[in-house]
Amino acid sequence: MQKKDAGAVLQILYTAMQNAGQDPHTQLLCYLLSEDPVYLPQNAALRALAAEVPPRTLLAHLLHVYFADRTEGETQDAR
Repeated sequence: MQKKDAGAVLQILYTAMQNAGQDPHTQLLCYLLSEDPVYLPQNAALRALAAEVPPRTLLAHLLHVYFADRTEGETQDAR
């Protein structure tokens, strides 16, 4: 089984949570902090997908994207 990109897994989980009527921000935050799959949609395929990327890797990806965007904005402001 090929490992998924952290960003792709987050997007799939986020969309699935929205479609299920859940608050994806709260659900993902709780999952990332607790590493407990109870916060993921009750779908075996989604939980298997999430298991391919450790929660700490997902969190690291979010931080990387957040700070990359912030740094990029600061670079543009300096021009």
